[in-house]
Amino acid sequence: MSNRYKFLLAVILAASIFSCDFNSLEFDKVQNPTLNNTFALNIGNIKYTAGELVEDLEDETLEVIEGSDFSLSFVYRDTSFFDDTESFINISDITNAESYNPFDADISATGAANIVSVPTKDFEFEFNPEDGEKVDSTFFKGGTLEYTLTSDFDVEIDYVFTLNDIQNLDSEPVVFTRTLPAGSASDSQSRSLNGLKNVTERVGSSNIFNVTLDLIFHIPAGKSISADDQMSIELKFIESEFSAIFGDFGTDPVEIQRDSIVISAFDDFNEGGLTLNNPTITMDFKNTFGVELGTDLNGVVAIDADESQLVLDGTVVDNPQFVDAPNETQLGESVSSSFTIDKSNSNVDDLLNTTPNKILFDVTAIPNIAGSDNLNNFLFDSSYIEIISTIEIPLDFRMDGFSKDFDLSVSGSDLEDADSLKINVQVTNEIPFDGVLDLSFTDDKGNTIYTLEEITLIQAPEVGADSRTNDVVMSTSVISLDEEGIAAFLQSTGVTATMNIFTIGYADGDFVKIFSDYKLEIQLSAEGKVSIDL
Repeated sequence: MSNRYKFLLAVILAASIFSCDFNSLEFDKVQNPTLNNTFALNIGNIKYTAGELVEDLEDETLEVIEGSDFSLSFVYRDTSFFDDTESFINISDITNAESYNPFDADISATGAANIVSVPTKDFEFEFNPEDGEKVDSTFFKGGTLEYTLTSDFDVEIDYVFTLNDIQNLDSEPVVFTRTLPAGSASDSQSRSLNGLKNVTERVGSSNIFNVTLDLIFHIPAGKSISADDQMSIELKFIESEFSAIFGDFGTDPVEIQRDSIVISAFDDFNEGGLTLNNPTITMDFKNTFGVELGTDLNGVVAIDADESQLVLDGTVVDNPQFVDAPNETQLGESVSSSFTIDKSNSNVDDLLNTTPNKILFDVTAIPNIAGSDNLNNFLFDSSYIEIISTIEIPLDFRMDGFSKDFDLSVSGSDLEDADSLKINVQVTNEIPFDGVLDLSFTDDKGNTIYTLEEITLIQAPEVGADSRTNDVVMSTSVISLDEEGIAAFLQSTGVTATMNIFTIGYADGDFVKIFSDYKLEIQLSAEGKVSIDL
C-alpha cells in the first residue's frame, strides 16, 4: 500500500476513535469497514478544426487552400521549363561544294602576257536544318564560316568571293578579296560566324542563299588556257551557334514536359474508398517561342503504388489544346494561355479516384497546329516555355475508410493501486463524418500492448441545404477494463486514439463538403477505484 493511502487510513481511524462513546460500544459486534475511494486521471483533450486536421497530413508538397466561405481544397503544383530549341529546329554542320569551267573554249598561248576577266559566277547554296524546316533567316552568335577555293589553272588568279546573303547586322555582305597563286593551288580562309546572319529563300524543299565568284586571270606570255580546267569552291558552316532563327518550323511533335506530381495525401485513404466530386487539373503556359502549339495529353497518366496505370481520356485529349505564342511584334516577350481539365471534358475524376501515388505529365506539343494564325515562326537562344500544372481537389467528396491517429502521453502508474479502471470518452463532432474510435495503450518504446476497438461511436450532424452541418452531436461512452486491460494501462506511457470515419450518406452516393471551421473534440479520462479494508 502506498504511503498516501496509509496516511488516509490513519486519519480516518483517529477521527473514528475520538468521536466514539466508548462506554456504549459493544466490541463483539464491530466489523471491519471498507473504504472506497475514486481517483480520476485526465488522459487528454483532442481538439481540432477541420482545417487543422487536413493541415496535419504529412505531405510537404500539399497546399491547403481556404475559400472565402471556409471551404477547403487540396492543391498540388509543379512548375517545369522547356528550353530545348533544337527540338524545334536543329542546324548541324553544313557543307556546300561546286565546281565549274570558267572558259567555254581554249585560249592559245601568245607572245605577250594577257589579263582576262570572266563573267561573274552565281552559286545557289543550301542551308537546310536536319529535318528540312523552312528557314528565312539565321542570326549567329558562334561557330566558324570556312571556304576553300581550288584552281586547276597554272596561272595567277585574282578573285572576289562575295557571300551576298551572309551579312553583318547592317545587311552588308561578307566579301573575301584574295589572289590565288599559279600552279593548281588552293586558298582557304575562315572567320567567326558571330555577329552574322544568313538570309535564305525557300525554293522547293530547300533554303537557298546566294554567293558569287569574280575571277581575273593573269596569263603570262607563252601560257595557254584549257577549257577543261576547273575552279572548285567549298563553303562550310562549322559548329554553328545561333541567337535567333526565323522561318516555319513545321509540325513535327515536340516533347515539352515530362514530369510528375506525387500525391502523398492519398496514402491515408483505403483503396477505392474515396470518390471526388469535381477535381481539376489546370495547365498554365508562358510561351516565348514564336510557335503556336497544340498539346497532346495522351501521356497524362495516374500511377498507383503497384504501378497500375490509368490514362487521361476525353475530348480534352481528342482535341489538342491551344497554346498561344508571341508574334513578330512581341519578340522576346511571353504570351500566357491556360486550360482546365475537369469531368466535363475528361475522366480526371476517375484518374484521381484511384488514389494514385503520382500523376505523370508526359506532354507533347504539335507546332503550327491546324488553324494556327501565325506560320512565321521564330525562336531565340533564350526562348522557353514555362508550364505550371495544378491539381486541385475540393474537399467535396464521399469517403469510406479514413483513419487518423492522435497520440497522447500518459502515466498509468498514477493509478497503480486501483482495483478497477474505467475509460471515459466524450466526442463532440461538427464534421459530417460517422465512425468509431479505437484506443491503444503503448509502452515507452512505442509498442502497442493493449487495444480497445470501437469504444464509442462518432456521430455526424445533419447537413442543411447550404451544404453545411447545422448542429453539434455529442457521444459518450464508459469502458470498464478487464484485468489484462488494467495491467496494460498501468504499464503504459502513451495512449493512441484512432478515429476511423466515413462520410455520412456514403452508401447512398451522397457527397459532403468540408469547411475549415468545423470542430471535433475528443475528451479522454481514466477513473480508478481503490478499496481499503479497515
